Amino acid sequence: MGAISNRIIRELYFLELAAYEAYSNAQYLQCSILNDRIIEISESVDLQQQVVRAKFWKTESLRLIGRYKQALAEGMDAVSKKYPNADHRDTFNVYTNIIALGLSLPTSLRAIENSIQSAYRFAEHVGLPHWSAKLLLLESNLYRNRGMFDLALEKLQQAWAVTKSEYPSYTVDTYMKGFVKLLVKMEKLDLANEYLEKWQTLENSQPTRRIKRMMLRQIQYQRALCNKTETLNLARGYNQQFSSLYDTHPMIEAFIANGYCDLAKPLLTKYLFSARNSESLYQLMFNYRLIGDYHHAKLRQLSGLPPTDMRYDSNETFVVEPAHQLLATAMQKNEWRKAVDAYKSAHELAAEIDGKLDCNYNVNEYNVKLKRLDCYR
Repeated sequence: MGAISNRIIRELYFLELAAYEAYSNAQYLQCSILNDRIIEISESVDLQQQVVRAKFWKTESLRLIGRYKQALAEGMDAVSKKYPNADHRDTFNVYTNIIALGLSLPTSLRAIENSIQSAYRFAEHVGLPHWSAKLLLLESNLYRNRGMFDLALEKLQQAWAVTKSEYPSYTVDTYMKGFVKLLVKMEKLDLANEYLEKWQTLENSQPTRRIKRMMLRQIQYQRALCNKTETLNLARGYNQQFSSLYDTHPMIEAFIANGYCDLAKPLLTKYLFSARNSESLYQLMFNYRLIGDYHHAKLRQLSGLPPTDMRYDSNETFVVEPAHQLLATAMQKNEWRKAVDAYKSAHELAAEIDGKLDCNYNVNEYNVKLKRLDCYR
């Protein structure tokens, strides 16, 4: 190659190194920007392998910062164009990211299932059907999001059994966090703890991401055990290490579950402001759930009732003794109404999600929350 071509190759090499380092350190916006530059340079000299690889890492980075629609458009563009010289592994990763983005928005059950089948066909076409581990995991996530936990666990176990620790597989952390999250939802807490312990013994290629993912799952596990003190301590540690506004929700939930409404309020206000324009229906639903849980906790505080975890405590916790004066004051009535309104807004979003995924899993959660509030009347 001539001098200019050598200069371009060197520039791409250092850009790719910088992009990988940014991704490994959870600097996803920076990773996206760097990959944009890689795409621009590579397209100008028809380096198809670099184009597709950079498009994958760009979609992945955009997905992780919540720019789902932009990421989906980038991914669809990459698979719709013909890049015969691209690395099949990179193209396959773009396919799997399209599926993941469909799950995050979500798009629709039909669109997600069609994307999964397209990815299976591509893997078969290029003679690499063993790549099915990623697709099995994504199918597991789809079943989990529809409340079909047994099928979700079956698919996840199949995925873990056939995964290989080589590109384009997911990292072991992706599988472990999936197991813990699902098993906690299934109330199989002993098994969830076994996976938490196993997780710590596995290879670790991305230390920053592992710490973050593992702490989130440990917080979820301790909440499910109703160990409020340990949940609060873990959440505080998490908040100290990961200081972006999007990372404050474990702290907010821990404060609410422990009845520290005054500490939760400023964090909640900032968090909701940062997440107000999310493209994910799940995120918007979660925003309203946090609001509802906050006002529910405030109502209990005003009524002299002990704090409770709105997600993991049993229904019996919400049975109210007649001796308590509930909704007797304007402040109590105001908190009750705000909680009801927030849960109803979340319920509407849950119904929209369930309509897209042909299930009633999310709606059922908010039916329970609204029923619990009826106990106070």
